Amino acid sequence: MDSGNSGRTDQIPTGIGGGVSCTHSKEQAKEEEEGDKSRVKVFTDGSGYEGQVGAAAVLYQDGAVRSRRRMRLGSIWHHTVYEGEGVGMILGLELIREEQHANGMIPMGIDNTSAITAMHAIKPGPGHYLWDLFHQQLKMVTDRHQDMDLLIRWMPGHIDIKGNEEADKEAKVTAKHGSSPNQKLPSQLWKMLPCSKSVVQQAFHAKLKQAAAKVWQKSPQYKQMKQIDSMLPSDKFSKQMSKMLCKHASLLFQLQSGHIPLNKHLHQIQKADSPTCPCCHQHNETVMHYMMHCPAHKNVRHKMIQAGGRGARDLSKLLTEPKLFAHLFQFIGHSGCMWSIFGEIPDQPTQ
Repeated sequence: MDSGNSGRTDQIPTGIGGGVSCTHSKEQAKEEEEGDKSRVKVFTDGSGYEGQVGAAAVLYQDGAVRSRRRMRLGSIWHHTVYEGEGVGMILGLELIREEQHANGMIPMGIDNTSAITAMHAIKPGPGHYLWDLFHQQLKMVTDRHQDMDLLIRWMPGHIDIKGNEEADKEAKVTAKHGSSPNQKLPSQLWKMLPCSKSVVQQAFHAKLKQAAAKVWQKSPQYKQMKQIDSMLPSDKFSKQMSKMLCKHASLLFQLQSGHIPLNKHLHQIQKADSPTCPCCHQHNETVMHYMMHCPAHKNVRHKMIQAGGRGARDLSKLLTEPKLFAHLFQFIGHSGCMWSIFGEIPDQPTQ
């Protein structure tokens, strides 16, 4: 999975003998790879595919695939592609370790700069244990092949680099069909890897949101609110409210829900003798009537539409689009209908 950053420096200090190469552009990376005449090259990748996370490594010798290794980490609800990248790097080292003769510079192509950076990170981070395993595996490799220097190279994906494309394909095959036999994997990877804390938290919150959405759909208010904002419940609504004055937030929610001191609602809760609009005495005083149709507010409404444009003619947009809120609150303030409950309605502050 490509997570490149073309603005990185060429060399990052590290204990790896050949250093780290992160070129300034994808084109430069491809040119560097094509110009590399190393006999042995390794490419690794991690991928999320069909609900699973897979990792793979491919070793080339003299331009042909000599060996490959796969490991499926598990469900995307328990692991990240970032972890897959780390496991892929460990598998790549295992392929080098198994070689009878591995001398000179051996480049390892990785398409994720975050994984590359994690190799020499001092502070603990997500999946940090994998890079501890990487360095343990690297020591085993260098102990066996003392004349070898490993070069870690950023290898951006999807630019027709043969080895990179092969590793990507292998990672997807792994996610779908499973791992290589245990005896072919480094011993550190024989046990099931611990679940990613961040992914488990994300999965929990996702399931919580799904459950909340199902409860909301059974609510008596769902049908009406869906007509106003089909995205509810959403984080967007909470973020909008957090940026507003308390009086504005209260007014907006009451308008959206219909639970506002207009005669239609007041009559339903037995606080008004009639649902009829007290301003025009023609129709029930609903939110739609008050905002869009009541002739008593014609002039104020005209000014709102002139200022807000076409969107101010649509009640759903008027109650959900932040750019129209200032015009909405000006209309409410100038109409005077809410004065007895809310008092003066201030203008919406500039965001």
